[in-house]
Parts: sequence; C-alpha cells; structure tokens
Amino acid sequence: AVAAESGAGVVWRIERDVLARTVSAVVDHGSSYEVPFGGRATEHYTGRVSVDERNFAQHARASAEFTLAWPQTAVRATAELDFRATETDFEVDLVVEAAEGDEPISRRHWAQVIPRQLG
Repeated sequence: AVAAESGAGVVWRIERDVLARTVSAVVDHGSSYEVPFGGRATEHYTGRVSVDERNFAQHARASAEFTLAWPQTAVRATAELDFRATETDFEVDLVVEAAEGDEPISRRHWAQVIPRQLG
C-alpha cells in the first residue's frame, strides 16, 4: 500500500503551451478501498483547466467515476463536465450516468449558456 502523503499515482501539474498561448492545470488521481460486505470502492478523478493568455478565455474539462463492486454485482456512477468562460457567456455541459454491471440505468444531460453580466 502507498501512503496517501507520498503522491504516488497522482498527477498535479501546470502545462504551458507556448504556440497556443495557453496555461493549464492538470489533475488525475483516484483510490480504491474495501467497503462492508466484501466490497470494493474505486474513485477516479481527472481534470484540466486552461486559460488563453491572449483573451483570458477559460476552459475546464473534468470527469469523475465512482464504482462500488461486490462479488454479486457492481454499480458505477460517472460525471463529465465541459465548461467554457468566454468574453460574453458561461457555457456549461454536464453528463451524469449510472450503470449496474455493464447495463446503463440512467443518463442525464444538462447544457446551458449563461450570459456573463460584467460590470
């Protein structure tokens, strides 16, 4: 087992794309642990937040997956977020899905453009 403080298996970095003139923060981490009745929980999170240095437009993409598994069954929930902040709007796109084993149970999708009210 790896101690939580070690940082092994965790991505947390800053990237600079000189040609595209963007700066990004990138994360990728997760864990797995035992749960009652002989089960196992697994979590995995990824994300990237970028800023365009020319106009300060921002873009974020993130995902989260949570799985609970026992010898008899497994359930999984996932969420995918795509967010953009432009000069005029906030654009939000979110998809949440749930499954039992390999069978989808539910899927919800939200998409909205929210006008920025600056000054």
